[in-house]
Amino acid sequence: SGGCYHPVSAGVGFAKAQQTCADLRGGLVASVHDNEKAAFLNDRESPHYCSIQEHSDLNFVMSVYKKKYFFWIGYSKDNAGNWVWEDKVSGQIHCDSSDPFTNWDTNEPSTASISKCAYADMSEDNLPWGAGNCNIGMPYVCE
Repeated sequence: SGGCYHPVSAGVGFAKAQQTCADLRGGLVASVHDNEKAAFLNDRESPHYCSIQEHSDLNFVMSVYKKKYFFWIGYSKDNAGNWVWEDKVSGQIHCDSSDPFTNWDTNEPSTASISKCAYADMSEDNLPWGAGNCNIGMPYVCE
């Protein structure tokens, strides 16, 4: 899980998360292509969170995450209704973005027409995913 990651504790909709990540040196909402990266993103003490400069920053981010168990991941439905990774859509393929890895929770992804953006659930150790309304405010991680 090389690279640099920037956790953003503000709860925003998926489109705002995408824009904020793009504004941060052309970054993307973090994609989760395997269990190893899921565990890495769930470890808020990771040294790869480059934006955390001081211990107080880390404490702040962790306190916000503890209050919000969900965070956006870079996986959403395209106009045809297919689930796609943001790093594939943007053309900035960091790995094989067509890989079949998913970690959907039981009864997910939701079939509701409004459920077009994926989020990870940090309240469970295996970090299962759900599909939700893209306008709901959630924290996210840029990569």
